[in-house]
Formats: sequence, structure tokens, C-alpha cells
Amino acid sequence: MKITIIEANMTGLQHVPINSHFINMLGKIFSNETLELYCSKEHFDYLNIENENKILFHSIKVISSKKQRIQKFFYELENSKRVINSDTDFIIFLSCFPNVQYFITRYLRKKKYQNKKVLLITHGEMEGLRLRGKWKIWSYPFWVTLCSKVTPPKNLRRLVLGESIYRNMLQYKNFQNVDYINHPLEDIETKLVLPKNNNIVFGYIGTFLMAKGGDVLMKVSSHLNQQSTSYFEIIGSSNLKENEQNSRIKQNSKLGQFISKEDYSELIRNISYACFPFPVDSYKYTASGAVLDAIAYLKPVIYISNDYFDYLFDNCGDIGYRCLNEDEFIKCILELDSNPEQNRYLQQIENMKKLKQKLLKENIICEFEKILNSFFSF
Repeated sequence: MKITIIEANMTGLQHVPINSHFINMLGKIFSNETLELYCSKEHFDYLNIENENKILFHSIKVISSKKQRIQKFFYELENSKRVINSDTDFIIFLSCFPNVQYFITRYLRKKKYQNKKVLLITHGEMEGLRLRGKWKIWSYPFWVTLCSKVTPPKNLRRLVLGESIYRNMLQYKNFQNVDYINHPLEDIETKLVLPKNNNIVFGYIGTFLMAKGGDVLMKVSSHLNQQSTSYFEIIGSSNLKENEQNSRIKQNSKLGQFISKEDYSELIRNISYACFPFPVDSYKYTASGAVLDAIAYLKPVIYISNDYFDYLFDNCGDIGYRCLNEDEFIKCILELDSNPEQNRYLQQIENMKKLKQKLLKENIICEFEKILNSFFSF
């Protein structure tokens, strides 16, 4: 059987951890096969592939700039059609822009492709399903909603990264061709940083945006006790302008820029808590790489309740603090600053170890193999 993996949507450091996981899992599941990989050279160079001699690499052009949406669409569509028209038997799309998803769905209906099997791994683009209003033709919501109205062929299946996402997707009759696994983790070296009274480093992991809880952190930072030396570490890119910055929120990158992988890891290791004041209706159709990094580094979480976070934490005991709204989140931060409950903190870490073990790539691969076997059995 000929197997092809394609990443025509992301380039450079984008999706490197999750794409590396999937490539390595596929390499183990299909241990007797050579896998063909289509992606940009800039992406390939960052991938952590465990057995590269099993991979036949093909370099393709991938555009990431939002200013080149039209060029990006045509390059991605042509590269996608290229692999579909090849003599491959099984194609895995590591990600796919929604407009290309739509055309692939229509394209695969042709009789000549009925023996090919295609697995489409979906990510944050599916969050477009929860947005309402009049959408522009280049937006996620426009194309994701259009995909939800098209009946997919039987040889196309989608894979999402969590049961809560799977349940939400099934509300749409044309997303019945969906399977799920948990988002796999690496076994990362961690560091214990006990929270101390009025001296806690809270971490905001991921891109800092006002619409993703940045406004909540701005509020809580202004309420911290003046004698407290606690602060928030932004571990990712930030849209904070110079006139919006304060001493309680520390940026580690210039406006709109990413931080290096090494700095990212070191910053997470040195926080006590990971904070996620995201809107309550977020993460219905996508996993959060940021919270998964918090689990991998064993950092107890403080978050505003949402479907995906609740799904992860409901059955693993006390791993942090679930808040129902912004006010509860702010109150929780202020109370922890004055009373960090170190014994409870140590128990939270023990509970996170169990969750981390469950999500390690070595355990997720069994779930993935069962899905692939069922896909090939029809």
C-alpha cells in the first residue's frame, strides 16, 4: 500500500509538534511501508522525525502570509490535487484550509477516486462553526459552514483531537464521518516551581490577544497587591502595544513575533501556574495546544470553563482551578497570590502526572491504529 502525508497549509514552525507526532505514529503503524511526505522545506527542517529513512520527502511551495490568501489557496489546492491524482492509496492531510477542504470533498466524489482513502485532520479552523453573522468569502466561518452543508464521500473521513470536539461536530449531519483521538504529548522534562506568598509567576501560554482573555489579565494585574511581586509571563507572541504594557505583564517577544522553541520551553518550566482566561464559548471545535503544553510541563491550570478544558480535566482529579466566569478567575488569582496552598499544589501535580501519562504519544498510537483499521475495513 502506498501512503502519502501532506501539509500544504502550514509552513515553518507552524504545527511542528502535532505534525511530528502524526508522522511518527504513522511510521510505527505502517512499519513495513515507506511514507511519502509533501511539505515545505522550511517545515520539514523543523520536524522531529524518528526514522527519516522511512520518509520520502517532496518539497512543495507553501504560503503562510495572510496578505497572499488567493495565492495560498491556489498553491494549496494544486498540491492537494497533485497527491490525489498520484498512484497513492491512502492520503493523510495534516491540516487543510477550509476552502480547500470544500473542494477536496467535491473532488473525491469522482468515480476514479472511489478506491482512494483520505483522512483529513482538522484543527482550529472548525471554530468557525460557532461564529454567526455575515462572513467574507475568505473567512474560516464562510468555508467551514459551507463544508458542513456538503455530504462527504465515504472514502473521506475527518479526525478531531478530543471527544468533546467529536460530540460537538456530530450536531451537523454532514460531519458524521468523524473520528477522534486525544491530542498526543511528548514526555517533556519538567521543573517544580512552588508558588510562594505574593511571589508567583503565572504563565499565559500562546498568542496574547485581548479577545482570548488578554483583557481579563489586564484587569487582574491591576488588582494585585502593591506589595506583591507576582506577575504574568506571556509565553508566545503578543499584540500588546507599548502604551498598554505594565510591570505585571511581561512580554517576551516584539509585537506580533514568535519566541524561539528553546525560550518557550524554558519560560514554561519557570512558571507555577498556567492561566487560560479564554471566553467561555471557545474551544468547542478545536483542541488547545497551550493547555496541552501546560499538562506536558506539569503546570496546574487556572481557567474559565469551556467544553474542551472541562473534557480534559473532568476525570483526572484536582489539577487546578475551574472558574465559571471572569470575576471568578480574577478572584482565584488574587486569593492564590495571598495563599498559594502549597500542599494542594503538590497534589495537583500528582494528578497531572496521571493525565499526562494517558496522553503520551505511546498510548495514543493504539487509539489511532484502531481508527485506521476501521477505516480500511469498509
